[in-house]
Amino acid sequence: MGFMLLLIISISTLLQVELASTTHSKNLLLARQNAYMGMLTALGELQKIAGPDARVTARSDIFLEPGGLNASQLEQPYWLGIWNSKNADDTVKQAQDYQDWDSLTAEQKIAQAYWIVSGNEGVAPDNPDYLTPLKALVENDSVILAGAAEDYDVEAVRVKKVVVEGVGESGHYAYWVSGDNSKALVNVVDTDASTSNDPKTLNRSFQIANRTGVGAVAGLDKFSPDDLWLDRIMDLSSGYINWKSDDVEDLSAIRRARFHDLTAWSKGLLVDVKDGALKRDLTQAFEIYTSFEEHFQDQAFTNQEASDEAAADPTTPEPYNFVADPVVVSGSPNWAILRDYYQHYWPASSWSKLKDDYLNFRGAYKKVDGKSSEEAMFTPHWHNGTRKSDPYVSSGLPYQYTSETSYTNGDNYQASSLITPVVAQIRLTYAFELVPGMDGAKVPVITFKPVYTLYNPYNTNMGANDFGFVSTLSPKITLELFFVDGTKVVEFYQAELHNANKQGTLKVSLGSFNIGPGTLVHEAFIGSPFGKVESNSGANADYVKPNWTAVGGLRFPLDKVDETNTPDPASTSGAVSLAEARASGVKEPSWHAKWGISTEEKEWLRQAIAVDAPITIKIEYENFGIMRSWTNSSAAGQSYNNIVDLWEADSNDQPDNFKTSFVSMTAAGLQDSFETLVFSLRTTERMGGFESETDSLRNLIDNNYRAIFSNSRWDGGNGKSRYLSLYDVESLGQNEQEPESYTDPDNGVKYGYWGNSIESTGQASVVLFERPRGRLMSLGQLQHANLGRYQFDPTYIVGNSYANLRIPMDQTRVTNFDNVSGLTYFDVPYLANERIWDGFFFSTLEIPRTAEGRETLAATLDDPGVSLSDHILNPRMEFITSDISDSDRYNRIVVEDIADENFKSAIYRPASEMWINGAFNVNSTSVEAWKAVLASSQNLRFPVYDPSGTNEIVTESDVAFSRVSRPYSRGFKASDEATEAEFWKGYRLLTSAELDDLAESIVEQVRARGPFLSLASFVNRRLSTDEFSKKGALQAALDDPSLGGDTSLAVNVINNPNVAGEAVTAFRDFRNFLPENLSSTDRSNMGFPGYVLQGDILQQIGSFLTVRSDTFTIRAYGDVINPITKEVTSQVWCEAKVQRTPEAMPGVAQDASEMDELIQPSSTYGRRFEVVSFRWLESDEI
Repeated sequence: MGFMLLLIISISTLLQVELASTTHSKNLLLARQNAYMGMLTALGELQKIAGPDARVTARSDIFLEPGGLNASQLEQPYWLGIWNSKNADDTVKQAQDYQDWDSLTAEQKIAQAYWIVSGNEGVAPDNPDYLTPLKALVENDSVILAGAAEDYDVEAVRVKKVVVEGVGESGHYAYWVSGDNSKALVNVVDTDASTSNDPKTLNRSFQIANRTGVGAVAGLDKFSPDDLWLDRIMDLSSGYINWKSDDVEDLSAIRRARFHDLTAWSKGLLVDVKDGALKRDLTQAFEIYTSFEEHFQDQAFTNQEASDEAAADPTTPEPYNFVADPVVVSGSPNWAILRDYYQHYWPASSWSKLKDDYLNFRGAYKKVDGKSSEEAMFTPHWHNGTRKSDPYVSSGLPYQYTSETSYTNGDNYQASSLITPVVAQIRLTYAFELVPGMDGAKVPVITFKPVYTLYNPYNTNMGANDFGFVSTLSPKITLELFFVDGTKVVEFYQAELHNANKQGTLKVSLGSFNIGPGTLVHEAFIGSPFGKVESNSGANADYVKPNWTAVGGLRFPLDKVDETNTPDPASTSGAVSLAEARASGVKEPSWHAKWGISTEEKEWLRQAIAVDAPITIKIEYENFGIMRSWTNSSAAGQSYNNIVDLWEADSNDQPDNFKTSFVSMTAAGLQDSFETLVFSLRTTERMGGFESETDSLRNLIDNNYRAIFSNSRWDGGNGKSRYLSLYDVESLGQNEQEPESYTDPDNGVKYGYWGNSIESTGQASVVLFERPRGRLMSLGQLQHANLGRYQFDPTYIVGNSYANLRIPMDQTRVTNFDNVSGLTYFDVPYLANERIWDGFFFSTLEIPRTAEGRETLAATLDDPGVSLSDHILNPRMEFITSDISDSDRYNRIVVEDIADENFKSAIYRPASEMWINGAFNVNSTSVEAWKAVLASSQNLRFPVYDPSGTNEIVTESDVAFSRVSRPYSRGFKASDEATEAEFWKGYRLLTSAELDDLAESIVEQVRARGPFLSLASFVNRRLSTDEFSKKGALQAALDDPSLGGDTSLAVNVINNPNVAGEAVTAFRDFRNFLPENLSSTDRSNMGFPGYVLQGDILQQIGSFLTVRSDTFTIRAYGDVINPITKEVTSQVWCEAKVQRTPEAMPGVAQDASEMDELIQPSSTYGRRFEVVSFRWLESDEI
């Protein structure tokens, strides 16, 4: 009986367990169904809202302070918001629309977003029940989908539970979506960084971020970016065990905290978020001549609005010029300049003229598709009728010179990115000498002893031959001769002493030379030959050379020396200027009665020499005229630089009159010189120090140090400096003709100083610009293109955005500047950035120069083990797996035949078949993610070069940002005075503390200015009148010490007095400049290599930046509720990675081709999402 009772009880227990197990399994299945429903609902919401290209994403904590909400107002800081980047009527936003967006409050921007959380499905954003991050959730009606990590100040993510009615059972689902492109991708592996010794391979890793510096993330300092197993990680939990710092004890806490900062899957599509279409590939367009001609047509627009409207349609040709205005008739900054800069890596027709470490700017030519002859690589194009863009004229206003002959002889805007020497210093020295004549008598001469200093600002050796200057400098010189019975005056202009055939101009040829990277060469006359008739004989009289031992000069006799050297005879005493002579109506200036030295004046001079009379010499610099640099010939079409009127002619702004008295003619003749006037390209310390009569400027920001055409008249009217703003000026007095220099012991060449000073305390090398040696990989590298033309442009344009001191901050142009009728300036960086950053990219696909090379490459793609990825220079750019063969894919991209059916779409094709590995959303508010992205160069091996072309592979434990990819020196660290020389030619090093502060500062700027609706709006300053109008967001983070956690750690606040330069504040001299456009920390050292520009950072990370997420993590929850007890009987969590792809959703356009739909989908659902991975989560993983 007892046994039977025990058996019955056991069977009953087993039945209850089985029944409970069956019920549990059923409830688990229902809970999973509910969770899966939540995941699919989230995916549907993403497809509907985030599928179109013109969408921007950001986390809700972007609206926290500064300038936004405090933490108590924002209930849910980690919700994902999605905004339409276009206007409500689907038109592309223009300048005023962005100003309207920027003026909205945080609450208004929140109200315009879609928030992808459970409870919002099927509810319009304007519905009062629509959930936003401002609304608090009731705990019983909500669920946590990402846990808190209190030690890291990370709050839990809570979302509303949505009821799911069932038969007999009820339950809930919930979901939350996180944008993975706002996180740093941990498994970007640069396999070559730790193993290769090839300089080019290592240099590539130095140019762009090919890995992620996760070791800079708090708590993960054991992360190694070179671990080859990183690319196999899909779950970060397995990595944290090895990466966590020794002081991290709670592994689950750091996993929860870093869920918002790091990801193991992140792909970004190559789409134009601003205009809503695929991006266009500049690699394809810049390599293939016919493609560029098709997609960048030289159209004429009468105003910027019309040009912007055309640019807003990404399916039509892009406007060729970045600037359009009624005053612009001779061209403006344009795409052809950027193409030309890109092509600087092409081989030249002669290897001797272009090598890896050397270029001959005069002699290098390249073959261009579609043209029968070669084209100059580094000087203005002029062969075979190409429109001449050299600055040959000297009159007119910028952008506006035109005439019937301007096609071949005018101020046409260049279509090439010039690489030429820069005129860094001009020393104008005059001496009075007594030389022996034919009969032994002394003859007076005026000796012109100029020194021209040429500067090579590029990271390459530069050589040239057959080039020089043409100058019309002609000061008035007055000799007062004091006799016992009175005073006689001999006066003349320098031009009167030139040979009649020169007609007032002086042509100075330069000997062949080589200038090392960043160095300056002083060119002067060797000895003192007499000025001669201009000829092609190579006579030394016309040549200045760099290997002088003492400054020589051209002697101009005031009386007959011999049969060859004698001044032009004048019939009337007195001086006549070239302009006066020409205006008098004579056929030639030399026919004027006063031109030359009269018989009477010669006799006075002879008498003064005979009695050794006292003499006073006065020089009046009335007109500078021009100094035009040329190659091959001084004729039209072959000039590369023109400086007009270093001081404004015929005004009170000319240099002071200089007057020196001597006790005798003999004493005067014994002096090396009686006056020296020096003009120097501005240094960070003015020549006259704080007593200088010129204002301190943000030199590289406020002036174009590679100006092709400069004119002091273009600095304005009455409120300008007395001298051309590009140069500093100092009068040195007598016997000061020789510049500070050091001599090469091997060849006697005289080298100069620059940077902080032209004295010996200055720098022997200052490297500012990059010469490409290979295909460009980032739009940021275009900051080195010579896009400007005039002195008032900034030195660096693309990727940078400071407020121009000449233009009101809320404008992009100013007309009739300083009351000069028609004088118009444009904010070229702003206008260029608007066109470049959203719609274009570099695929870096290898496209050989010849058809044969392309065919050969395509054929190799059919070989086993060879893929398109092998021919991509930027590893971030990945081809998406396809059923189409690689050779067919290549041939659909590399199309130059305009009759080919793939020709017009080929420029879009790479974006339709590629994505970016680790694309990063600039709207990210994760400080740790920004640190990881910025720290890619930490502990990186890379080559440092010397001028001979050899290199040393180095490793820096700090984070490096470099202006150039081939640095010629080690790094500058603000806290280490021993590195101050590297400020001028090396790269910048940031300590861990400085990196942390920079990341914090960037996030502050993102919160203060965001969400950014386009990459251009992230790069550019705002158009308003506040601090955001003074510079772009990245630049503000670098410059402003009030941002971040420690004012002493601001990257560009440099206290070392030897590199800090001078403060730039209110202006005494430049009264037409706008001091309100300055920031309180602005200094004259801004823009030199050790001063980090946002363009430097964009060079490194710009190729993978975006303003939206295309990869998302969906976390979903499901439960089952007992309808009687209301208790949760089962609950589950799941996680899915979903990826937006280039594939378009089924379109509605009837006549659109497949490629049309890929370029710009007609469906309102945009591009297709797909699930990349799915897994169920345990409760402790939340």
